[in-house]
Amino acid sequence: MRKRVALLAAAGLGLTAITLALGSGPRPSPPVVPRAPRNAPAPDAAGTASLPVLDLARSPFEYAGGREAAPAPVVPGERDLEPSEAEASLPLPAVRLVGFVERAGKSRVALVIHGEMALLEVGESAEGFALLAADEETGVRLRGPDGAEIALGPEP
Repeated sequence: MRKRVALLAAAGLGLTAITLALGSGPRPSPPVVPRAPRNAPAPDAAGTASLPVLDLARSPFEYAGGREAAPAPVVPGERDLEPSEAEASLPLPAVRLVGFVERAGKSRVALVIHGEMALLEVGESAEGFALLAADEETGVRLRGPDGAEIALGPEP
């Protein structure tokens, strides 16, 4: 039994020694050969690369053959995206209702007053506007800096 163990151990050591002798040491790396990019133009006789010539006679935004694209059909009743002159000349409102916010169990109103965002509870004021009443279904009532009351409804 001891002879078998000794024989197997010697065979294992021999195989390990052969594997280490053949597989160890740095392997030489393959020589690095510089390559030209795939899409690079081939050098001409003078040794310089010639650049491709672009055909600027044709616009890439037009169909080939001179045909022009048909204009898009106009859908009746479709509103133009650009505001009319009357809409553009209207001044922006000083105060606008953005929505309602529930924070820490209290309902607050989000308003934009002269371009600044404000979160108000009933009884608070900002930029001269005081919040008198707030209801998510009917909207809010404010008192302006001039003392006039303003009612703002929720957006549809």
